[in-house]
Amino acid sequence: MEIRVATLNDIAPICELYNEFFAYNARIQPEYYNAGRESGGYPQSVIESQSSDIFVAVEGGVIVEFIHIREARTPPFDAFVPHNFAEVIDFIVTAAYRKKRLALS
Repeated sequence: MEIRVATLNDIAPICELYNEFFAYNARIQPEYYNAGRESGGYPQSVIESQSSDIFVAVEGGVIVEFIHIREARTPPFDAFVPHNFAEVIDFIVTAAYRKKRLALS
């Protein structure tokens, strides 16, 4: 399995994973979710961002999993020592690969 940073060439398969995720949520919690469609604008903005990355897991030439990580900063409260940290925004594994102990899992 290959783990790498996503490129603009990966937008279509990332969208497929988002759409699978949206459909799953809509099916199990229809009172909260619709089966929305990701057209590519969001993953493109992440890939082009200076403060976020999408890492993909590729198996047999197919993206089967990804994680979107964003740089964040502590809020400006006296209780915090100011610092940056990584924040997981999305973590999606295609249904066929769940519970298989993938590299990013």
